[in-house]
Amino acid sequence: MTIAAGTMTSRVLGFIRGALFIAVLGAVGVQDSFQVANNLPNLMYGLLAGSVISAVLLPEIVRAFKRSDGGKDYVDRLLTFTFVTLLAITVVLTLAANVVVYATSPMLSPAVKGLAITWSYWFMPQIFFYGMQSVLGQVLNARGHFWEAAWSPVLNNVVSILGLFYYVWLFGWAPKGYYDPADFTYTQMMVIAIPTTLGIVLQGVSLIWPLKKAGYTWNFKWGFRGYGLGRAFRIAMWTMLSAITFMLSTIVVQILASGAEAYGHAHEVIVAGPAARANATTIFMLPHSVITASVATALFAQIAAYAAAGEGSKVREVLEIYLHKIAQITVFFAICMVVFAVPIMQAYAASRGSAEIASYAAVLRAFAPRLVFMALFIVEVDILLSYGRAKQAFYGYLIKALALVFICGSVALFASAANWVVYSAAAESASFLVGAAVLYYEVDKILPGKTTDLVVRNLLGTLIAAVPAALVGSIFMYFAGEFTVGRTGYVLLFALIKGAIGGLLVLLTFLGGLWIIGDRDAFANLKKLGARFGLVKRG
Repeated sequence: MTIAAGTMTSRVLGFIRGALFIAVLGAVGVQDSFQVANNLPNLMYGLLAGSVISAVLLPEIVRAFKRSDGGKDYVDRLLTFTFVTLLAITVVLTLAANVVVYATSPMLSPAVKGLAITWSYWFMPQIFFYGMQSVLGQVLNARGHFWEAAWSPVLNNVVSILGLFYYVWLFGWAPKGYYDPADFTYTQMMVIAIPTTLGIVLQGVSLIWPLKKAGYTWNFKWGFRGYGLGRAFRIAMWTMLSAITFMLSTIVVQILASGAEAYGHAHEVIVAGPAARANATTIFMLPHSVITASVATALFAQIAAYAAAGEGSKVREVLEIYLHKIAQITVFFAICMVVFAVPIMQAYAASRGSAEIASYAAVLRAFAPRLVFMALFIVEVDILLSYGRAKQAFYGYLIKALALVFICGSVALFASAANWVVYSAAAESASFLVGAAVLYYEVDKILPGKTTDLVVRNLLGTLIAAVPAALVGSIFMYFAGEFTVGRTGYVLLFALIKGAIGGLLVLLTFLGGLWIIGDRDAFANLKKLGARFGLVKRG
C-alpha cells in the first residue's frame, strides 16, 4: 500500500462524498451553511496549529530518533505539549463557535448564517482529532511508516458516506435550485452533523494501533527545561506567525464569499458563494493531494534528513527532481481544469442546473494555475524549515498574504459582488506565484550550486507543450459541447465520457509536445506514476 494510492482512494471517496452532499443539501443555500461550518475546524486547525505540527514536529522528531538514547523522552514531551495545546484550542473555539462564524463570514444572509452557527458547534471538536491524525502521522513518517496516515482519511470518508445514505433514506434528495435553510429541520442537521464529526474522530484514533506496531508508545510527560526544546519553540514562533498571516489573508477571501452569498440571496440569482468555493477546492485538491502533496510528503523526510546531515547538494538534487516532475504533472491537470471545468462539475453535481454548474466551474478555472504555484511554494517552505529558516519562510507567507489582500481589496472595490468568489480564487492563484518567487530566492541562497537555468528551461518547455494541448482540448469541447442536458444519470455518464476522451487527447498532445522539444523524461515519469498506483509494473 502506497502513499499515493491511499491518498487517491481517500480523494476519490471525498469526491463521491462531496457529490452526495450536493445531492442531499443542494448547491446553494443549505450547502453554503454547511460549507461555512464544515470548513471552520480544518481552517482553524491548519492556521493555528497544523502548520506548526507539520513543519516543526517532523524535523524535530527525525533529529530525536537519531540520538543515541532514541529520543523517546524528548518526543514524549514534545507531543504532550502539542496535545495539551490542541485540546485548549479546541475547547476555546468550540465555545466561541458563533463568534468565529461572525468573524470569518460576516455578510452571510441571516438564514444561512443561523444554520452555519448551529452546525459549527457540532463541527468545532473536530480540531483536536485533525491534530491527533497529523501528530501521529508525523511520528509514523519519522519512523519510516508512510502509508498508515495516508489511508486513515479513507475511514472518515466511508463513515460520512454511510451517514449520507442514511440521510437519503430518511429525508430523500435536495430540491432543485435554492435550498432555503429555513426549511431545513434540526433533525436533518443532526443526521448530517453526527457522522461528519464521527468520521474525523475515527480518522485520528485509527493511528494509535499502527504507531504501537511501529515501536513507539506515547507517554504523558510535562516539563521542558533542559530537554533541548528551545530550538523547536523558536521555529514554532515564526511558523505560527506564518500561520496567522495566512489565516488573516484567508479570512479576507471568506468574507468576500459571504458577501457574494448575500448578494445572490438578495437578488434571487445563483452566484458562486462559499459552497462553490469549497466544492471547487475539493476538485482542485484531488490532483494536488494525490500527486503533489503525496510526493512532497515522501521527499520532505529525505530533505529533513539531508539537511540535518549538512548535505546541501543532495537537498538541491531532490529539489531539481521534484521541480521537473511536478511542473509537467501540475500543468497538465491545470489545463484539464480550465478546458473541462463544466464536464468535471457536471460529473460532480449531475443533479444540479446549468446556473449552479456554471458558477462552480468558473471558480474551478480560477483555481487551476494555483496547482503549479502551490506545488513550488510547498517544497520551498519545507526546505527552509528543514534548515531552521522559519523566519525566511515567514517572509514568503507575508508577501503572499499582502498580495492576496491587495488583490481581494481591489476586487471588493471595483468588481460586482456576483464575481467576488471567482476573482478571489484567481487572486489566491496569483498570490501563490508571488510567494513562490520570494521563497525560491531564499532557498537558492542557502543551497550549494544554482538551479535557476534548470527551472526556467523545464518550465518554459512545459509551457510550450501546454499550448497545443490546451488548443486540442478546446477544439474537442467546441464540437462536443460543454453542457450535457437530460436526466441525472444521462448527464453523469456523458460528462464522464467527455472528460475521459478530452483528457486523453490533451495528455497525448502534451506528451507529444514534450517529445518534440526534446524532453523524454515525461514518459519515464508517467511510467513511474503508473507504477505508483499499481497500473504498470515497476522496472
